[in-house]
Amino acid sequence: MAESVGKVYAGALFSLAVENGVNRPAIDGLLSDIVGISKILDSEPEFAGLLSSPSLSKGERAAAFSKVFENDKAGVKGGGPGYAQNLYKLLISKNRLPYRGEVIDEFRGLYNKQFGIEEVTVTSAMPLSSTEKMKIMAKLSDSLKKEIVLLEKTDPSLVGGIVIDTSDGRLDGSVKTRLAELRKTL
Repeated sequence: MAESVGKVYAGALFSLAVENGVNRPAIDGLLSDIVGISKILDSEPEFAGLLSSPSLSKGERAAAFSKVFENDKAGVKGGGPGYAQNLYKLLISKNRLPYRGEVIDEFRGLYNKQFGIEEVTVTSAMPLSSTEKMKIMAKLSDSLKKEIVLLEKTDPSLVGGIVIDTSDGRLDGSVKTRLAELRKTL
């Protein structure tokens, strides 16, 4: 079975960075750069369209990209020797620029696995206080034995309590779910 575009490009980029001894802070910068470039392209759909245009040669598209993103003109820090820019030039030349979101997701997954990070989504009826977030992160870190990155969502329909989504599953302690379970038993 063929690998997804995201896995191929993200895997190659991550392996290249690790094999060349790029440290965690530089890989943090690389992840930030590939996300930042994608956000710029998302905010400028005409430019992104130009970079994917079949009416321009690969060289012309790469040159247009380079004019904007080389030498920190766009605020890109560089997580290594031009890794982010070279990734995008490759995506442009292979007509894979529309897959950049998938590449980012796969790269983030490899990054998290390499550095023992778990992204956890916590959904609550109201925004959590800083203290509540810290307590949740500490308990999850202790139980999962990983560094926790907390992504917060609010959903007033939960009424109260929280729902925690991890890569291993869901812990649902919401009032909404408890009420639904109570209705089933009655």
